[in-house]
Amino acid sequence: MPSNLVQIASMPPDSTAQQLYLRATAYHSRDQTLPQLYALLRRCGGFLLGEGSTVESGQSCLKFEVPRRNVFELYSGLLSAELDLSHDSHLHLTGLCTLRRYHPFRIGNVSIQLEIGFPDEIDPEEPWAANACA
Repeated sequence: MPSNLVQIASMPPDSTAQQLYLRATAYHSRDQTLPQLYALLRRCGGFLLGEGSTVESGQSCLKFEVPRRNVFELYSGLLSAELDLSHDSHLHLTGLCTLRRYHPFRIGNVSIQLEIGFPDEIDPEEPWAANACA
């Protein structure tokens, strides 16, 4: 079992602060994808903390928070928005959905930093872009 998944599961039950780092590649342009993500945040009761910054890899970064009780809706919405999540991102979100199932009354928010690569902005010369451009 990946150590970061164990770290999610071993959080104290009264803890309200939790951070996730997710990576994804969008199948559509920024103009099509971002409105879907903003609508998803509204449906999940989340709120945007920051947007548009670029990380070292050249990907765009969204920072937001959602209530723990709405993590499943967030996960399914990210997939519905046609984001290709990294393997680690799937593991993190699956772990949170499992916690939600067995601890449905956990309170607090999950702070998420989502790095998104858009197809028209990916530089094929970057080593990490080989899988994203394939």
